[in-house]
Amino acid sequence: MVRICMHIVKYNIKKWKQNYNILLGLIYLLIISDMMFRPARKIVEQLGFSPNISSFSLIWNSTFFILLFFLGVILFYSDAPFQDSMTSFVMIRCGKIKFMIAQICYIFLLGILIPGVFFLIQYIFLLPTEADGWGKFWGTIAQTNIAEEAECRLQFDYHILWEYEPKEAFIITFFTCIFLTTITGLFIYLFSLFQMKTLGICLISLFIILPSVVDTLNYTTFYWISPYSWICLDTTAKEYNGILPSVSYTFLMLFLITIVLILSIILRIKKGKESLMV
Repeated sequence: MVRICMHIVKYNIKKWKQNYNILLGLIYLLIISDMMFRPARKIVEQLGFSPNISSFSLIWNSTFFILLFFLGVILFYSDAPFQDSMTSFVMIRCGKIKFMIAQICYIFLLGILIPGVFFLIQYIFLLPTEADGWGKFWGTIAQTNIAEEAECRLQFDYHILWEYEPKEAFIITFFTCIFLTTITGLFIYLFSLFQMKTLGICLISLFIILPSVVDTLNYTTFYWISPYSWICLDTTAKEYNGILPSVSYTFLMLFLITIVLILSIILRIKKGKESLMV
């Protein structure tokens, strides 16, 4: 079964040449990255020193960027349920269950590749020195209004720098990003199996917009039900404090959401009477 799944995943990857959504998604990531990091590069020139570490774990404190990034993730999965003229033949040869498991594996692969590619993009756009600790650059941005003056959206509270070690912050945000990216793909894929992909995209878009709404309302209770807010270290507590969702809570909930979506997809395949071809 592993070999069959690998062949189907490879076939999906080969289709990138015909499916322009992947190329458009990459171009979109480059555009929003340039928009976010161009002011930050001006701050580097103004201060005269570069950041010690990459901006990956800190950029998610901008709800505007969360909105832009995950709307772009939808673009990568917009060709769900990843079917073409060969799908019927492949499904007959390997069976529906194996075929759909392979598609789920493909969604997970994209869920890892998209954050990985963005990490490389942001690393190049704002090159760090790789020195120890957060360094003066991020400390200056956190404690002064220099980012606001430069119209840079890389703004965050200083408590993040003393609560988290750089590697710790990166691991938390990177794996949260993988979870959220994968969940986005699974959600769209599930609705596409019911021939309701447009509705699925609309619903997931509402969840993506929710962090901006919650941030505007400034009502902490809503953070518990806003999954896309959980990637922000400013609104996610390192340990349970009774006010904000903790890191352990967010990972548990993201894991459960992923499992529920996978089981829903499998259940749809097993009990669906109508054709899965859309």
